[in-house]
Amino acid sequence: MPLSVLGQQSPGWGWYASIATVLRYRGVLVDDSEVWRSMREATVREGAGDLRPDEFLPKQFSLPPGDERAASTTIILHRKPIESTKKLVDLVDKDVPLILTAFHHAYVLLRVTYDKDSMSLKEVRVFDPSSSSPGSLKDLSNLELMQAELVLVDLPAP
Repeated sequence: MPLSVLGQQSPGWGWYASIATVLRYRGVLVDDSEVWRSMREATVREGAGDLRPDEFLPKQFSLPPGDERAASTTIILHRKPIESTKKLVDLVDKDVPLILTAFHHAYVLLRVTYDKDSMSLKEVRVFDPSSSSPGSLKDLSNLELMQAELVLVDLPAP
């Protein structure tokens, strides 16, 4: 799937860069600072204080109109456990970019390779926006996969 991937602009903003990457793929032109600002405003309004994005899912927030957006855009983030290799492959085959989270770290899921007979995963390739070389690709380890969850980014119709 062709993605315009974004490395994080500030330390600790891997979540926001991952969300921005998925939103850009879906046609919402935004960067990680806009996502951070919008999520922060929504969190403060709710009185939740400073939390990592994965600590307050599900989450709904809005991006205000901007230079590249004529109208406000509502975004809903919610968790989805990885129930099976087949369900993960089915989601990836829909060509919809997903965020995969493991150990409070966010990645953009790019590709899943698996054995069709045993349905065992061979490779899970992700984009890591917060690595030491921003924008690098990574294969997740089995330990990371055992702890992983999907985070879906929904854009409800206006």
